[in-house]
Amino acid sequence: MCIGAKMADEPHGSLSDRLLLRVNLLERWLERTRSRTSLLPLRLLGYAAIVLLLLTSNLLAVIRWPFAALLRRRRTAVASGEDVPPTLRGGQPFDADEERLAKMIDHGKPVLVDFWAAWCGPCLMMNPALERLAADLDDECMVAKVDTVHHSALAARYEVRGLPALVLFRDGVEVARHAGALSYGELLEWIREAGVSTPAETSSA
Repeated sequence: MCIGAKMADEPHGSLSDRLLLRVNLLERWLERTRSRTSLLPLRLLGYAAIVLLLLTSNLLAVIRWPFAALLRRRRTAVASGEDVPPTLRGGQPFDADEERLAKMIDHGKPVLVDFWAAWCGPCLMMNPALERLAADLDDECMVAKVDTVHHSALAARYEVRGLPALVLFRDGVEVARHAGALSYGELLEWIREAGVSTPAETSSA
């Protein structure tokens, strides 16, 4: 659930975004202090906090799951008969099936694909960060969401073994992959390291 780069806290992010950032920072600290036996009590508390968060978020997701179909918001896309990938209004993530995802990936513009499920707590926690990312990177990168419950064959094709899983494509080729939820700032850093321009780079250019 973590990446190598250390991110600064973002005070204006959503609650779930700030929580993800802190959990990822805790996880990196646990990795760095693995060999320090003097910190064992603190490390055990850290692991307990992560497990508790995962159990709680997954429990809430499972409780929400039966109602998700009724509350699900349909994302806007262009007519399905066009050869170009869907153009989204307002830079929103879009639901992708096999045909639509293939069109998007082959189009050449970077595509960030989030493989998720309604029963996955960390997947739901990452949704605000992905929506913000889609709005901010509307011209640089598109964000697709693949529901692995309804598109299990698609998840198997891309060898998704855990959720959430993020796969970044550029020029039709996979260029980066990450397992686990990331905050908005961590998502920006991750795709920047993969060579996708971000708002900070655009404004400084």
